[in-house]
Amino acid sequence: MERVPLGKSNLLVSRMAVGCWTFGGGEYWGEQSQKDVDAVVQAALDLGVNFFDTAEVYNEGRSEEALGNALKGRRHEAVILTKQFIHPDVDDTVERCEAALKRLGTDYVDVLMIHWPVADEAVMERVFRRHEQLKRDGKVREVAVSNFGMGQMAMMERHNFHPCTNQLHYNIASRAADKEILPFCAEHRIGVMAYEALQQGVLTGRYRSLDEIPPRRARYRHYRVERCKGLHDHKGEGAEEELVALLDGMREISQETGLSMVDLSLGWLVRQKGITSAIVGCRNRNQLEQNVKGVETPIDDALNERLIRLSDPLYHKLGYFADYLKGPENPRVW
Repeated sequence: MERVPLGKSNLLVSRMAVGCWTFGGGEYWGEQSQKDVDAVVQAALDLGVNFFDTAEVYNEGRSEEALGNALKGRRHEAVILTKQFIHPDVDDTVERCEAALKRLGTDYVDVLMIHWPVADEAVMERVFRRHEQLKRDGKVREVAVSNFGMGQMAMMERHNFHPCTNQLHYNIASRAADKEILPFCAEHRIGVMAYEALQQGVLTGRYRSLDEIPPRRARYRHYRVERCKGLHDHKGEGAEEELVALLDGMREISQETGLSMVDLSLGWLVRQKGITSAIVGCRNRNQLEQNVKGVETPIDDALNERLIRLSDPLYHKLGYFADYLKGPENPRVW
């Protein structure tokens, strides 16, 4: 698989990153055996996928542990990214990183990422300085951010903090970053990693109607509030008509071209300017191989433009707020 620099860093990463949220098993995704994790990780490395995305909160640290176990003997082949939430009232960034290294079974992590920003600029500055300290100490090779909008990147610039990547919720159905964030990141050589690359399975075509989508996966602003049965944190009316039109149009293209919905979704995603890698969860080797095929699917200019036209009504209906769980009345990405 093609590898590209991660922003301004010297890290070369595959165009697909294995999303490790399911690793270790948990309430959200269900059980995940270490045997399946081992199979996915080993096969990913064999296929040229060297990028693995985890976080300390994924399944209470079990994701990091499972990934570390699966990489034994092949750690040197992998680029590991892990994420930390900010504890505003506790200066514990360094200690938590050391705990993550222990769970991962490694002396260093390739990328340490701020999982979500907070509004308190003094807290953000403290965290910026701690991440830089970890980099100087050799425990972290590169620092990074996630879910940073234009205001938050301005804050980052004020404090001379230079991440190699910004991880964003971005896919053919979630294009808010197109307006300002992606151009800014491209101009400043900040790589963009796209999470929710398949919108929690919706863009795979597995659901024949929106009624089949489990409530937890319907928490986003794409859906009307009633669909998620109280699990939402937004007040919007959704954009279900526009979402269905996009999915129907993609199914039509799939029938015409012989490309699967996964091929169309991931192939489109990685050809967008500024996108470094698509983060895709893989429960088993079969899913991994499907996703690798999707990322490596060439999307020509005509098909790219057709997919953009299909998604434009949804893009404009949802607006340009890059937080798809909370609405513009209370955004975390600003």
